[in-house]
Amino acid sequence: MFWILFGLGVFLVLALAVADGDEDIPVREASAKRKHLQIPLGKLDFQSDQYPDLYFCHRSDLEADLDPLVNSLIREGQAESVQVWQKPDSDRYLVIAGHRRVKALRRAAEQQSDPSITDEMLVDCVVIVTDNQADLLATSLATNAQRKDLSQLEILAAVKKLRDAGFSDARAAATIGYAKTQYQRFLAIVDNDQLYQLVRNGDIGMTKASRIIEAINKAQGQGHAQTLDDVLDDFADWCDKRRLEIRAAKEQYEAAGKKFPDNQANLDSYLTTDLLKQWIKLLEGGEPIRSDATFDYGIILDEKKGKLTIPGIANLDLRSVRATDLLKIVKAIVGLPRRLVPYIQQADYQERMRATDSVAGAIDPDFESFLQQTGLAIRFADFKRQAEAERTAQAGEAVPDGERAARPAGDLTAAIEAGMRRAGATPPSQLLPDDPEEREE
Repeated sequence: MFWILFGLGVFLVLALAVADGDEDIPVREASAKRKHLQIPLGKLDFQSDQYPDLYFCHRSDLEADLDPLVNSLIREGQAESVQVWQKPDSDRYLVIAGHRRVKALRRAAEQQSDPSITDEMLVDCVVIVTDNQADLLATSLATNAQRKDLSQLEILAAVKKLRDAGFSDARAAATIGYAKTQYQRFLAIVDNDQLYQLVRNGDIGMTKASRIIEAINKAQGQGHAQTLDDVLDDFADWCDKRRLEIRAAKEQYEAAGKKFPDNQANLDSYLTTDLLKQWIKLLEGGEPIRSDATFDYGIILDEKKGKLTIPGIANLDLRSVRATDLLKIVKAIVGLPRRLVPYIQQADYQERMRATDSVAGAIDPDFESFLQQTGLAIRFADFKRQAEAERTAQAGEAVPDGERAARPAGDLTAAIEAGMRRAGATPPSQLLPDDPEEREE
C-alpha cells in the first residue's frame, strides 16, 4: 500500500510539473564558478575579440550621472566587487558587471582626484570562470535587475540579447527580475524587428505595443487572418501622417518665433488612450486600424432634472483628434443652444430679480425687453414704481404709501412660472428632483 501511494504521489508531482511548465519549478542552469581576485584597474577592459564592445553593459548611456559615483568612490572606496571574465590566453579581464564603477575609477584616475586611484590600483573583482556566454550574460543582467537599474528600453535590449543567446523563458525572466508572462510580452515585441524599432524610436510605448499584440492574438484565436505585420503597415501610414502634421506645426511655431513643445514632437503622445481603445476594439474584431478612429459623442439633456451631460469629450486631446471627429462633436451640439434658451432665460431672470432686490436705480432696458418677451410685462410697472420709490427715498423725499408696497412672494413665484411656460422653459418648481435626498445633492 505504501509503494502504491508513493507511486501516485510521484505521478502527481510529475503531472503538475508538466502542466505548470518551468516557471514554478526553478532549475539551476548556470554552470559558472567564481573566484575572488584583486586586479589592476588598467587590466580591466570593456571589449574583447569574443564579444562586441560593451556587450555586457546594458545601459544606453554609461556616462549619465557618473560624477556622484566618482565622488562616492573617492570618499568611501569600493563597496561592491566588479565581476569580470578572463580573456583567453591573456592576463587581461573583460568587465561583465560593474561598468560604471570601472568607468568612475578611470575618471578619478584621469582627474587625479585622489593619489591612490591610478591605473595600477587593485580593484576587488569576482572572476566568472566559464566558457558559456549564457552564464556571462545572466550574471551581467542579474546585478542590474536586482537593483532595478534598467529603463524599459534597456530591458527590451536585454531581452533581445537573452533571446539571441538561446535562453529559456523561465531563466531569462528570472535573470531580469520579471515574471515569465511579462518577459514573454517583452519577447513578443523584440521578436518583430519593425515593432521593436518603433518602440525604440518612441513612436509607440511598450504597454501600447503589448496591447496591440494581445488584440491581434485574440482575433487570430477566433479565426481572423490579420497579422501583426499587416497592422504595423497601417500603423506606419498613421505615423507618416502624424509626422507631416508635426512638421507643419513646427514650421508655424518657427515662423512665429516660438519654440515647438517637446511633448508634441513625440508620435506616441498622439496615440491617446481613447484612440488606442478604438484600435483595440477594431483589432479584436479582425478589422484594420483606422487613421481617424470614430468616436461616439452625444449630448444628454435631462429636462426633468435640468442636467446636461456630454460623454466622451472629457480631456479630449485636440492635438490628435481628427477634423471629422470635431465635426461630429459640433453636429452633436449644434442643436443644443436652442434647447438651452429656456434655461438661459430662467437663469438670467432669477439673477436679475436678485439684483433688483438689492440695487436701486433705473431698470435695465434689456431686462425690460426680457420681461415683455416672457409675458411678464405686467411686473414691469411694479419694478418701475419700486425704482422710483427708492430713488425718492435716497433723495430724502417722502415716499407715498402706495409706492412702498412689497411684491407678494407667492404671486411673484406664480408669475415666474407662468412666464417660463410661455417662453417654453421648464418652471423652476419642476426642475427639483422628486427624491428629497437627491434634492439635497
